[in-house]
Amino acid sequence: MITEINDSLYPEEMYCISHAANKRISEFTAGRICARKALKKLGYADFPLLMGEDRAPQWPKDISGSIAHTSEYCGVAVAEKKNFSSLGFDIELIDRLGKHLWSQIFTSREQSWIQTLPSEQQDCSATLLFSAKECFYKYQYPLTKLWVGFEDVEIETSLADNKFNIQLLKDIPSLGKIKTTFTGRFLYHSNHVFTAIF
Repeated sequence: MITEINDSLYPEEMYCISHAANKRISEFTAGRICARKALKKLGYADFPLLMGEDRAPQWPKDISGSIAHTSEYCGVAVAEKKNFSSLGFDIELIDRLGKHLWSQIFTSREQSWIQTLPSEQQDCSATLLFSAKECFYKYQYPLTKLWVGFEDVEIETSLADNKFNIQLLKDIPSLGKIKTTFTGRFLYHSNHVFTAIF
């Protein structure tokens, strides 16, 4: 496996994970392989995708990108910044989020909404809200370079058309005033939820 990884990564990328655990190395490698294929379609062949001091991927200066992975899936979304100034993409395994964590992740309004659902839908919906917040964080960070907490945004979903809305609960510089709303899309597939926003 290490030989395969060495063959799959550029030396500069290998240096980024030189002290990482095997699981992290596998995730990092899968992400870089996906990114390489996606970037090639936008005219960037042989581009080492390094990490910054904040551990965020250092995309080409005119490219927006986002990487997501679970133990089963890895995916990358990329676009030219002239078309999309930023984008976020996330994948989450349904049922990975214990109910004891809900109060730390969701607003009281979000928790109330989840609890109104039939019990068999609650885990799926909680995972969707969590993934939407993760996705939004990936979207906003390249624009603001700020930490935005779970409690700083609130999600509403439209299950009928696979959309979600994210509303800011406070002013965030370079992003928007309180109550500014962003729209994303989601998809359930194979015990996972996929979310994207741009």
